[in-house]
Amino acid sequence: MSRPLRSLALTLALLCAAPTASAAPKEIEVKGAHIELGEVWTDAPEDYREIDLGRAPPPGASRLLSRAAVLRQVEAAGFDPAKVEFPTSVRVRSAARKLTSEELEELVTPAISEALKTGIELKKVSVSRGVTLPPDATLQAVEMPKPPKRRGAYRTSAIIKWVSDSETVARVPVSVTLYITDRGASADIEKGANVTLVIERKGARITARGQALTSGDAGDVIQVRVLKTNKVLRARIESEHVAKVEES
Repeated sequence: MSRPLRSLALTLALLCAAPTASAAPKEIEVKGAHIELGEVWTDAPEDYREIDLGRAPPPGASRLLSRAAVLRQVEAAGFDPAKVEFPTSVRVRSAARKLTSEELEELVTPAISEALKTGIELKKVSVSRGVTLPPDATLQAVEMPKPPKRRGAYRTSAIIKWVSDSETVARVPVSVTLYITDRGASADIEKGANVTLVIERKGARITARGQALTSGDAGDVIQVRVLKTNKVLRARIESEHVAKVEES
């Protein structure tokens, strides 16, 4: 359909006071971070159902979704708005999963513990308030600053990232108490330590012996000298004895 004809179809659709078939309910619950046409128009054809109508309200909140807004989104997605059967407006309410601070502590404690390097012990997690999330939200990541290289108790904070529909829907701050042992106070690879270098080129995996020129922990990029050639390479630490060469 040409653009002028598509615009005419949209205008005619907007002039319709109401759909000729089944009417959508006055209030509809949606579960994701975005509203899909199939959620608010139950009889939508299969190829129309996943048309994105924009962001959903925050979990537990609601907003009005007008017929005009729906038709504009349908046309913008490249579909015929004249085929859409929709009332003047519906109220869209986002489903919600409410977690208390105690429930949050129970959920995030294993994730925080798993994020700690060897030699650092998790002693306490404190969450000051609960959170309201989409029902399908998942805990994706723990963001926490590196603790100091010294033995003893250490208090810090972490951010717990929750995701729904591939979008971040909440970043929840928590207080964390750690205990750093002698092992935790040392780097995974110390300067001067022997390292197994892993080099991946064109599908081949090659290893070489090297010596660390700088200290670092898992995930850090350090400089390593290849013992056989004396060449200095940048490598990302994978474990206590292994580092993978970064592409130059």
